[in-house]
Amino acid sequence: EALVAGDRRVIRAHDDAVRATLDWIEAELLETRGWDSVTRRRPRVKADGMAVAGFRHLTSRDLDPQLHTHCVLANMTRTRDGAWRSVEPTRIRRSRNLIGAHYRNELARRLQAMGMATAPTMVGNVPGFELAGYDRSFLMAFSGRRREILAHLERLGLPYTPALAQMAALHTRRRKRDRSLAELVPEWRERARALGLSRDRMALAPPRPVDPDTGAISDAVAVPPPDLPDNVIRNRKRAPALPELPRGARAPRKGRRTGRPSAPARLSREPETGPLEAVARAVAHAEERRTVIPETEIRAVALGHAPGRWTLAEIDAAVARLVREGELVETVRRGADRAFVTDRAVKAERRLLAIWREGRGRAVPLADEASVAARLEGGRLTEGQRAAVRTLLLAEDAIVGVQGHAGSGKTAMLREAASLAGERRILGLAPSAAAARVLAREAGVEAWTLQRFLVRHGDLSDPDRLARAREEFGGALLAVDEASMIDTARMEALLRISRTLGVARVALVGDTAQLRAVDAGQPFRLLQRAGMETAVMDEVLRQRDPALLEAVRRSREGAPGAATEILGERVREVPRGDLGAEAGRRWLALGQEARADTAIMAPTHAIRREVNAAVREGLAAEGALQGPSLVIDRLVDRRLTRAQAADIRSWEEGDTVVFHRDAYGCRQDDVCIVTAVGDGRVVLATPGGERSFRPSGNSAWWCRLHDTEEIEIRAGDRIRWTRNRKASRGRPGLVNGGEAEVVAIGRSRVRFRDPDGRGFSLARDDVQLRHLDHAYCTTVHAAQGATARSAIAVLDSAGAVDQALFHVELSRASEDFLLLTDDREGLVEALEGRPGQDGGALEALGIDPERPPVVDPETFAALVADWRDLERRREETGRDPFGLPGHAEVMARAAALSAIEDLSPDMRRTLDTMLEGHGRRIVEERKARDLAARVRAHWRMWPELGWAASAAGRHPEDMPGHAAWRREGDALLDEARATLDGPRRHERPDRESAPGEAGIRTEAAALERTRTLDDSGRFRRGWRALQDRARRDSVPELHCEGWEGTARLGERLDGQ
Repeated sequence: EALVAGDRRVIRAHDDAVRATLDWIEAELLETRGWDSVTRRRPRVKADGMAVAGFRHLTSRDLDPQLHTHCVLANMTRTRDGAWRSVEPTRIRRSRNLIGAHYRNELARRLQAMGMATAPTMVGNVPGFELAGYDRSFLMAFSGRRREILAHLERLGLPYTPALAQMAALHTRRRKRDRSLAELVPEWRERARALGLSRDRMALAPPRPVDPDTGAISDAVAVPPPDLPDNVIRNRKRAPALPELPRGARAPRKGRRTGRPSAPARLSREPETGPLEAVARAVAHAEERRTVIPETEIRAVALGHAPGRWTLAEIDAAVARLVREGELVETVRRGADRAFVTDRAVKAERRLLAIWREGRGRAVPLADEASVAARLEGGRLTEGQRAAVRTLLLAEDAIVGVQGHAGSGKTAMLREAASLAGERRILGLAPSAAAARVLAREAGVEAWTLQRFLVRHGDLSDPDRLARAREEFGGALLAVDEASMIDTARMEALLRISRTLGVARVALVGDTAQLRAVDAGQPFRLLQRAGMETAVMDEVLRQRDPALLEAVRRSREGAPGAATEILGERVREVPRGDLGAEAGRRWLALGQEARADTAIMAPTHAIRREVNAAVREGLAAEGALQGPSLVIDRLVDRRLTRAQAADIRSWEEGDTVVFHRDAYGCRQDDVCIVTAVGDGRVVLATPGGERSFRPSGNSAWWCRLHDTEEIEIRAGDRIRWTRNRKASRGRPGLVNGGEAEVVAIGRSRVRFRDPDGRGFSLARDDVQLRHLDHAYCTTVHAAQGATARSAIAVLDSAGAVDQALFHVELSRASEDFLLLTDDREGLVEALEGRPGQDGGALEALGIDPERPPVVDPETFAALVADWRDLERRREETGRDPFGLPGHAEVMARAAALSAIEDLSPDMRRTLDTMLEGHGRRIVEERKARDLAARVRAHWRMWPELGWAASAAGRHPEDMPGHAAWRREGDALLDEARATLDGPRRHERPDRESAPGEAGIRTEAAALERTRTLDDSGRFRRGWRALQDRARRDSVPELHCEGWEGTARLGERLDGQ
């Protein structure tokens, strides 16, 4: 729009948005290091003044139109006392997503104020926007640099992510060429004409959002002018000179709106949303994946919800409201940036602890104690394994734990416990189908996936179904493997269902030092900190090499530097771009038997793909991969949260949707293509025809959005499945994570062989072929629980590494281990700063989970729900809460709980907020009643003045106290007006008056009437005196003394 269409205002909008963002960074994020003489530390302090240079560029390296500005921040600033210091970049670095969101929001506001419509889109994983009226073909035609980056990633078989795109940009960067706009602009326009591309001027005119409740059209976005000197404003408006534009393509004159149609303004079909909803959606998205949510993340995602519609101040006000209402609770982590936990997370952890406490001391032994002791006495188990077996079978609690170090023999322990349990049912639960299969094979117990158990028993409302489930699982032992990888929501559901079914014992087996769940919460760690009976298995049996065993021990203790020191030459430095290829070469250098016993692990899917590509290239050169190749568009789950799945911006034309339940007119296992997105609906091309639906949070349960990625397979390839498939007549059952070897690729079918030697085949058009990947390298998350004789691990020092990731990689190998990294010292520094153990919601609030709450959480939750209902009714009706039914009872309950001394910090804060608002309203009401009483006492003094005047034979205004009475009345009326027209009235003009305010209004009206009567008497007497003087002096009243005062009094009475 700025360079091809020639609208210079867009360049100015960009410049202003950049400056506004830099001003905001300076005001809010810029910090340096100070000095605290008491603690002798250098804390981060606010800095005063940012030195930054901006370099505006108008083209990309491929000389496509691309308006952007490079901002270089000098490492120098000042403290408040004027001392020069270096910049402390921590807060700026942590806020990089928010900085980008702030710029996009400022730019969108300015474009919308110019009359241009913006279309929502995604910038990576962050919401953004594009100018409406430009279809994707136009954008791609002028994005040669982007096409080059995408082609590079496609050649390497890598997905598009911000990190990989940056890497590809560096690999494909060419030397810049300088050409003038006078040459380039005509070329750009000619290219657009040759391709038949043009912008839709009607679409560029913004639709006006409509409030769904009132039907009112929202106001257009306005950007107030900066409060700066005129010369500075003129400098900021400078735009680069454009060449002379050809006729018909000239930029619009100042004041004209680009693309504004003459037809009436279009109205948006999308309901108008406010900043509060934007913040609520941002919180809903974040809380699915993390318990402690940084404020910067909420602000960045909320700003992107409707770019340009809301300011950061409005977003912050919405955050403050959620805090005030108790939906968000601020954490108490010292030295950290501001962060929150949600009220839902706190309640979920409290419910979890309540279920555990309910089962303490209520379980019965699951085996004969003497038999267990005799069997364990003569066995070969370690002391930790024996303690774990006794805990599983003989503990008095219904929920117990086994904290087993990596390689301590947890599977052997479960096998022994199962043999001692006799006929009692033992069901193993694992996080994946592949892990469940391994658990069943090695522990000798029936094993399901955890998700299968939860889905099967998620709804027990049917009495017959509940009875059958209780008969099946009553008195059973559930052994939950890899419990550290279970999030809070699923753990709570598991324990709740187990209690309902009458399960005798739930044994949680895992290791808190290893990887946590992808979704929010660490319930296994929480239960241990709360005092759950836990057997510790700390004798590591896996590592046979003493040095490797010591390195594993030190990594577990949180000393990655010592661990890498022990590893010595087993840690090798490789250039960052060659990490994946080097891991593949190291594996290819091994013999055939050594390859089979050597695992390759990568921290990310991107590096894993690089390793797979290098291995396949080497195998092909060796002749291990033979025959024709088959190129498959494999499906890669985008793993959207429920909030993202409900956001229409997450759906784009060309996306692939896979259904795992019957929904929206589609069948389970249907693979559909998104053909259109608009008006809040998604249109799908399905095997049964066209279907459309409006996305919601449930979309994440019924279907998954996938990207497609080309993958090649040949005979000899090792692959792994990425989706389960049940066995049925004529087709084998396949499990997610299970591996197979490609035997042959025929014209119609592909033949495979599983690790047990069984052969099977799939048709070339079988949708299951789209759910596979190469299996030479695995991610660290997928490797947890696995064992190999040797391991080659990759860790990027600049990536998302932490101590848990390092420990899992290091503890997989039994004899030999090799770690490849780009920077050994940088990796150690990164690991030491990231322990990988985020606390739960209660810990983030400073609550000790070991102490039972002094107030029943359900009782407290009911009180908070009633209070929020009062607040909601107050907002809806505009009535003062004092007059709402139930208000006194709710406040009395809150006051009673507030009197308890040992309340948890979050409960105390919520009660203080409730009572603070209540107390503030009481104070306001008392002040209002007091003011009404003073006004009433004041106007009642007027008859007394009249009586005293009559007794003295004088007029009231001639009495000594009359002037003071008038002055006091003026002050009281000013105070009454200020009270009645205060901020609360401006926020809600329709708000019903409180009793005290109504009293003020009544008494103020009485005072006004009294003063009017006083003024009327004074006017009558003054006018008569004027008439007497006029007759005496034979002049008009206008020329008599006292005329001006009497006339002003008359005008005031006439105005009343």
